[in-house]
Amino acid sequence: MATDRTNIGYKFEKGDIPSQEDFQEVFKSFVHIDEDKADFQMVEAGTDNQHYVTPALLYTGLKNIGIITGNNYMPRKEHFDSFVGDTITLQYAPVNYSVKVFKNGQLLLEKEGQGNDGDYIINYEMAKITFSGNIDNRNIEVDYWYKNLAPNPNPGGGSGEPIDFTSFLHTSGNETKNGILTFNNTTPTSTSGIVLTNSGADAGAKVLDVTVSGAGSGIAVQNTATGTGIKVSNTGSGAGLQVNSSSTATGDPLQISKDNVVKAKIDNDGIVTAKKFVSENGTDTKFVKGDGSLDPKTYAEDNNVIHTTGNESKDGALNLTHNTSVDDVLTITKNNSANCLKLVQNSNSSATTSTFDTTTSNVNRKAISIKKEGQEKAFITHDGNVTGTSFTTLNEKADITNGFLTLAASDSPTATAGHAKLYAKTAGTTDLYVMGSDGVEKKIGDNNASTGALLTTTDQSFTGIKSVTNTGNTQTNGLSITNDGGGGSYSVSLTNNGDGIGLMSNNTSTGFGIYSRQSGEGGRGIYAGNSTDYGFGLFCHNTGNGTGLFAHNEFGSGNAISVVNGGSGVGISSFTSYDGHCIVANAGSSATGLLYVGKNSGTDTFTVDKTGDVRANRFIKADGTSSEYLMADGSVTTSTPQALPYKVYTAIVSQTAGGIPTAIVLENTLGGTVTWSKNQVGFFYMNSTGLFTLDKTVVLSSNGLNYEDTSNYHITWDNDSTDTIRLYTSTDIEPKDDLLRKSLIEIRVYN
Repeated sequence: MATDRTNIGYKFEKGDIPSQEDFQEVFKSFVHIDEDKADFQMVEAGTDNQHYVTPALLYTGLKNIGIITGNNYMPRKEHFDSFVGDTITLQYAPVNYSVKVFKNGQLLLEKEGQGNDGDYIINYEMAKITFSGNIDNRNIEVDYWYKNLAPNPNPGGGSGEPIDFTSFLHTSGNETKNGILTFNNTTPTSTSGIVLTNSGADAGAKVLDVTVSGAGSGIAVQNTATGTGIKVSNTGSGAGLQVNSSSTATGDPLQISKDNVVKAKIDNDGIVTAKKFVSENGTDTKFVKGDGSLDPKTYAEDNNVIHTTGNESKDGALNLTHNTSVDDVLTITKNNSANCLKLVQNSNSSATTSTFDTTTSNVNRKAISIKKEGQEKAFITHDGNVTGTSFTTLNEKADITNGFLTLAASDSPTATAGHAKLYAKTAGTTDLYVMGSDGVEKKIGDNNASTGALLTTTDQSFTGIKSVTNTGNTQTNGLSITNDGGGGSYSVSLTNNGDGIGLMSNNTSTGFGIYSRQSGEGGRGIYAGNSTDYGFGLFCHNTGNGTGLFAHNEFGSGNAISVVNGGSGVGISSFTSYDGHCIVANAGSSATGLLYVGKNSGTDTFTVDKTGDVRANRFIKADGTSSEYLMADGSVTTSTPQALPYKVYTAIVSQTAGGIPTAIVLENTLGGTVTWSKNQVGFFYMNSTGLFTLDKTVVLSSNGLNYEDTSNYHITWDNDSTDTIRLYTSTDIEPKDDLLRKSLIEIRVYN
């Protein structure tokens, strides 16, 4: 029995000597911090009057007041999913004005009295809710309070209903629950309806273990607001959420549904099935690798590539492009008797079976090269020139080997208008003949065949005048001399030792007085040399409206006129006293060469192309000074030209078939290259490296050749990076591709 404080004080007055029993009596009269502490079971039993209650235990008791008292107002939540009708009967009679009804998450209004607005009325005694109108297939939730009538001393023994303790979770201890547990968190702050904490050290410890043996759901979460249905936070080394399936299970451990239709799932083997797999920062131009990384490379489909092994057939066009290496684009190696390459044309049309083309004018480029053991034996150039060790017809009538033409004997051919035929004929001996279009057979090498004629073979010397007359109706040449020799060879060599003219051509018509065609690499069509002080190497005197000297370079890379001046005189001197031009250089429409070229030790210093563009190291005006500026009309000014206040990129841009836009750049003074790329429909990038200064860059645009109604066609832009400008094409309704049709796009970056 405890001693009161007054009696204890008498035992410890000044001069007293307390005994052992006195000290024991003192300690028994006070509460021990550990031995006399009450627990939740003592509070729940309510019979112990010897232990003290801590604030923590009091807080736990208040949170579980319904369990402790057994006679209190209890919260209730009832769900009626996919409800059809106008009346609902609740399980308990609700406390007046405690009912809240939700339809598909929307709070409904209770109707009070006749004539008042509202969605439902309640009969609190009958526990019935009647709606103002019929409800068709909606989820109804009813939250309310009801009075638990079971007495505290004897639960279930009174006139009310007993408390079902399986509806509660204890805050300590282990327990097993059957049925449905409902947690409603109405706190407006960011709190949790239920918090489960697992502090178990063993790997098999669980804070929540749900076992489903029926057809229902172990855990059903319905979220009708903007919060999170289930949030798992993990701060340890274990798994935040683990879904385990036994070896005999046939169902999916995890399914994600919408309106009870499965949209994604994970089966027992860990196979994920879903409509889409979207990676963070992923785009439709990247692939997800096995390790989860993103690969921006573009891969071809297997049926759209040529494999390096095996046999296969392909239908359609094959385009092989290889611009980065000196290796061959296509190499076919065969080690048996079959063909390496066989081309078969089965079409009845005039289509070509094989075409070898080039886009450059390089006359030395070979279309076909034929080699044996690595040594070239023959080739055909893109200009149609055929070179080989020998040429033999299938019937062996003609053969060219080592520079010799061998023709087998044939009968005299029939003359063909506009053609001359060369052939071999046996008349005692086998000799060469030519059949002209006039039907006259001429033996080559017979000096007596045509008196006074020029021979086409062997050297020939003669005196007097040789007259060549051209009676053709077309603009042909009276005399054509071709030099196919090497350097130092001449088609015609004239030596004049008198006062007369070595070679004189008098042209009174539209033909050429003298026409020289040079096809050799080192020879000269006409070579005129002068070793005297006053003579002319080549003198052309024109008294009419024609051309005194006409030089035509048709295909080769040689010079139409080459002038070498080794002295202090003038290489070309032209003087006119009439209406004609001293020197005229004319280029055809398809010509790509220059009209004039000035060189210094072989290096171009001055050029004029066929459009009149002049390029030179400097342009100096007579009597000009460094303080003057040369204007377009040839005049000079001392005023400093006004520079533009911005750098500019101007291009004509087009997009077809939803591809990446292509640009024809008209002007670019930005100091770097601008490239184009595509993000998605109607969304493009103009890319650079630090060229687009922020707040100083503007984009101007025009619709271009868009023949549709342009009233609902827009080009907009924005940029927040010095490397990228975003460009958008759209209608009034949505983004759209292929609206850029030769549209003018101009980027200005102001200084």
